Amino acid sequence: RNFTPNTAVTTAPRTPSDTTSRFHGDGVRYKAKLIGVDPVPDAQGEKMCWDSMMKLKGFEAAARKQGKHKQRVWLKVSSSGLRIVDERTGVSCVVL
Repeated sequence: RNFTPNTAVTTAPRTPSDTTSRFHGDGVRYKAKLIGVDPVPDAQGEKMCWDSMMKLKGFEAAARKQGKHKQRVWLKVSSSGLRIVDERTGVSCVVL
């Protein structure tokens, strides 16, 4: 089917319950590469997040110089929490 550039496709507006319902049950799965895990004192603060990320990126850069690769993982986001699962073995690395 071909559409002309002037054709608008209309969809029903999403309600908040539609967007949050996908996180129930198994939730949503994202493919990612893990650069590290760093426990932090507070669960908020942009500077704290930035500092932690820069520290982990420094560790990752040092590992890369030694020929190591980032771990491939699935980040599973659900209403019950976050889960990081190793892509190759299927073992949960971190559960939050």
